[in-house]
Amino acid sequence: MAAHSLESFLRQKARTRWIKEGDCNSRYFHLMINSSRRSNLLKGIMIERSCVDEPHKVKEAVREFFLQRFQEPKPSRPTLDGVQFQEINHYQNGSLVARFKEEEVKEAVWECGSEKSPGPDGLNFKFIKKFWQTIKSDILRFLDEFYVNGIFPKGCNASFIALIPKVSDLQGLSDYKPISLIGCIYKIVSKLLAKRLKMVMSSIIDGRKSTFIEGRHLLHGVLVANEVVEAKRKQMPCLVFKVDYEKAYDSVSCNFLFYMMRRMGFCPRWIKWIYLVVIFGLNIKI
Repeated sequence: MAAHSLESFLRQKARTRWIKEGDCNSRYFHLMINSSRRSNLLKGIMIERSCVDEPHKVKEAVREFFLQRFQEPKPSRPTLDGVQFQEINHYQNGSLVARFKEEEVKEAVWECGSEKSPGPDGLNFKFIKKFWQTIKSDILRFLDEFYVNGIFPKGCNASFIALIPKVSDLQGLSDYKPISLIGCIYKIVSKLLAKRLKMVMSSIIDGRKSTFIEGRHLLHGVLVANEVVEAKRKQMPCLVFKVDYEKAYDSVSCNFLFYMMRRMGFCPRWIKWIYLVVIFGLNIKI
């Protein structure tokens, strides 16, 4: 049993997708793990045009870099009080903050990858799915307490931080993508809220936003852009505005996000839930 558990753990670290459990080849798994470690290894970084490989200096440089990225440099921002936005109605608010049903929770759990890298507790969704009948009552009880009290128990945001290379030729910390390996309970809550929010997104987001909304397609934006280019070719008055969305999520102001949710009619309970998920998820010691 211990050997089987170790093999399952190695398979997750090796991130193999084409070998089913039972095709034992521990040497193969170790080779995959070592290959991944070599590609993800942070040997050193450039600090003031010199390569530094001393561990404590590298750690401090990484901490300062991502600390600057994830904090808001200008807490005072202009508001959009004079702009009209589409708002959700009372019925939609009711569906957003309704009690969590067992079928809804199970669907959210089964949509999560079974063998994703586990968080500090060592459990992944394969374990939860395997023993769902045994532990579902505890998960549902936790969600009931979250619904009533709107709080997360201390320790639920314990996580592992990993830096994943985005390019093959690494030049600096901007070429790494930080990810947080967090526990399954936090993921279940965020998945439930995301699925509910998806139901109302199309009613509050302007129709000209053609991507990342269910029922809309990127091709719609291409058609609009083609019409703008055609108008420009005919020397008709128009404006072409290109926006770079690099690191868009990292640059979102949390205060502005909650301000916009209030402007769009989201109820206080829902805003509190999103506050917990967003702020709780970003409460990470680097």
